[in-house]
Amino acid sequence: MSTPRRFLIDSRMILAICLILVGVLMLLHRFGGNLGFEPWDLWPLLLVIPGLFQLLQPKETRQPASGIILLLLGGFFLLRNFMPGFDLDWSDIWPFLFLAVGLVILLNAIRGGHHVDPLDRDTINLSAFMGGGEYAYSSKSLKGGKISVIMGGYDLDLRGCVMQGDSITLDIFVLMGGMDIRVPAEWEVSMQGTPLLGGMEYKGPKTAPEKHSGTLIIRGTAIMGGVDIKA
Repeated sequence: MSTPRRFLIDSRMILAICLILVGVLMLLHRFGGNLGFEPWDLWPLLLVIPGLFQLLQPKETRQPASGIILLLLGGFFLLRNFMPGFDLDWSDIWPFLFLAVGLVILLNAIRGGHHVDPLDRDTINLSAFMGGGEYAYSSKSLKGGKISVIMGGYDLDLRGCVMQGDSITLDIFVLMGGMDIRVPAEWEVSMQGTPLLGGMEYKGPKTAPEKHSGTLIIRGTAIMGGVDIKA
């Protein structure tokens, strides 16, 4: 009996939900719908939804600190927009914001200035919204996967991996972010992605290998961002 696949929230889904929500509300407002509020009053949801997204990620890729900060900021602005009696001012929030960011930086410094999380998985499935991370995969039967990042970045090391079969595909999506991927020198890389106001580049090894062990196919889109593949 096969194990059921766990549904994972993708950053592209978060972006799509935000755009659809804004579009529907603007259409209702445009054609005389009585919303009882201005659609733009909901703009803090652009902070709340990514904050929830950060907290709902799998444990090994979860970013609770940034998620909580986004939730607090979004909640503050929502209260200001929908509760006229809410008397906290932006100047009251700044000290807490500095404290929160300072604590995040301090914890990261204590944890290690250049920490790379090891992952032993056969499928890559990473997604970040205003975040990211550094991960080293060590799968001996890598099947490919997907990576999406919006306003953030990923640094992946696949040099300890062995691909399953002759080729695998990595589906990527980058929006105003960056992605660096290190691959084994004996892998052949086929770039089939589409950069839009961005770039996608493969930098091969200085010395060509005698034989390729397989082909990594890169598909997807980079919008105002960059993807660098290095051997």
